[in-house]
Amino acid sequence: MYLLVPLMFSMFGCQSFSDKGWSTAEDCATLEAGDVKDDCWGHFIVDIYKADPKRGMDIMQQEISNSDVRDYLWLEITRKVDPTTTKFCQQIVSKTLAKRCQTLVSRPHLHRETLRQQGNPDKQPKAPQRKPQ
Repeated sequence: MYLLVPLMFSMFGCQSFSDKGWSTAEDCATLEAGDVKDDCWGHFIVDIYKADPKRGMDIMQQEISNSDVRDYLWLEITRKVDPTTTKFCQQIVSKTLAKRCQTLVSRPHLHRETLRQQGNPDKQPKAPQRKPQ
């Protein structure tokens, strides 16, 4: 009996995208406006923005209804798409997240690896080297 409770929590706690009714960005467009749709777009927006910035901008401005989610996603786009500019930070309404975004941009050592990967997308980060013993 005691073993069933943790097993049930683990089964219900780990839902995949397909359990939520979506597995691609196209699925997001078919959802009703609200938290589920915002969550769906949140999983795909960085990749969408990298592939098509205009479409990404349109989705951010027109499809995401929760301003808190939108602010967080602007921070993610800054972090993962272009951490060298404050243009996305300026879209953030929350003063706390806007300040965090500006801090990220002002500290190039925080996004050095992101920029390296953008220069060579096929290159994966190297595993840390062990010191000889």
